[in-house]
Amino acid sequence: YDLALDSMADAQVEELARLALPGVHVYLAGRHVPAACGSRNWLAGHVRLVDGADLLLTREEAAVVLGDAWSPAAIDALMADCAGWPAALHLARLAARDSLAEMGSTRWSATMASPLFLAEEVLASVEPEDRAFLLETAVLPALHANVADAVRGRSDSARFVRRMESLSPLAGSDFAAGVARLNPLLRRLLLEIARCTDGAERVCGRYLRAADAYSARGDLAGAVDCALAADRPGLAADMLVQQGASRLIADLGLGITRGLLQRIPHAIRHARPRLRLLNIAHLLLEENASEARMDFERLMQDLREARPGTTYDF
Repeated sequence: YDLALDSMADAQVEELARLALPGVHVYLAGRHVPAACGSRNWLAGHVRLVDGADLLLTREEAAVVLGDAWSPAAIDALMADCAGWPAALHLARLAARDSLAEMGSTRWSATMASPLFLAEEVLASVEPEDRAFLLETAVLPALHANVADAVRGRSDSARFVRRMESLSPLAGSDFAAGVARLNPLLRRLLLEIARCTDGAERVCGRYLRAADAYSARGDLAGAVDCALAADRPGLAADMLVQQGASRLIADLGLGITRGLLQRIPHAIRHARPRLRLLNIAHLLLEENASEARMDFERLMQDLREARPGTTYDF
């Protein structure tokens, strides 16, 4: 259908849907939604649209596909990698069957079998300019058009995001609103290709531009993620400091701010008094007053003994 995509093909599909005899079902597979799947035919019961997202497997369905040889931890790791994509699950099962992979290892994943399939069957069919867009924006966990514009230094990302619908089920979300999210396996492959073709330095620059864009949007978690991915933990820590402890907890909640803090290396957290105060605030909210008191006393001592020119010299 995709190869014959035109108005005549759409008319033939619509006629076929309307004239099909009771009990006769016609299955049409493709990466584009036929015009016959409009609301009129859908409401009349002539067509039913099964989107790529409908075909993603659940954790329980994946366990049935993979079989008893897979440990629960290995299944969880694989699901985190492929987000229920059926092709990746079947490829992983076949690769494991034909290899000496240790099935009990949580490090075993679909990446043993899927990158070649992705490269040959998915990326090879993508238009060159769409492929270039995917490589430039692979640093983004979600493709927001305005953030992608900032990363690329362009203003046409919304057009590309809408076209990502053709990658379903490897891409999903609200395409019309300029938002898309790639399957983790596909995004990882794109990052690897980008590092090989564009170089680690350029990829790092994209992460930093993404961090600035997320920060401007008020998405602190996204900004910190990108700063850490660019190997700039100091920048990530400074973003947290600038936000302020009370506002961080009020805006993001206790769990998220705790997670962000824990991702900052200890030495960098320790060098910033305000991040230590944020940790003390967490301890108090968790009703751990004794540890909070000890941390506060150590912080006050460091402030009293601070050398001129350090972060503790107020």
